[in-house]
Amino acid sequence: MSDSVQYVTNAQGEKVGVLLDLETYQQLTNLSVDSELLIALSLDELQALAESFLSPKAQIQLQELLIKNSDHHLSNEETETLDRLLAQVDQLNILKTRARYTLNILRIEEEYRIQNSESINGGFRPATDSVALASRTPIHFEF
Repeated sequence: MSDSVQYVTNAQGEKVGVLLDLETYQQLTNLSVDSELLIALSLDELQALAESFLSPKAQIQLQELLIKNSDHHLSNEETETLDRLLAQVDQLNILKTRARYTLNILRIEEEYRIQNSESINGGFRPATDSVALASRTPIHFEF
């Protein structure tokens, strides 16, 4: 990124502004627009998170508690454990969805960069290109 950032200085040599190349600007603005994006993770980390699941031990415990709960035979402690496990499942599903969402946005942006680089020789592409706008449009997942 160091080549893509230049500083504006005043007569005293103090940094008073910054210039970014267009690609760096677009990366920073597109990724910072949506708080649901998991921008601090690598692609491999995002993929692993998107495919993650509850540990086998916790899954077995959850299944047993759900069966016992359907018969209305849970103790107070078991009810608390069940609530905790269900909350973990909810949080894991949220994180998995955010990881998939981030991967999808990164894929769209990569396709846009490829499409944009291929069209440089073909002429000017306006900033209102539908692919560029898609990265700013929330994507909703249905399960």
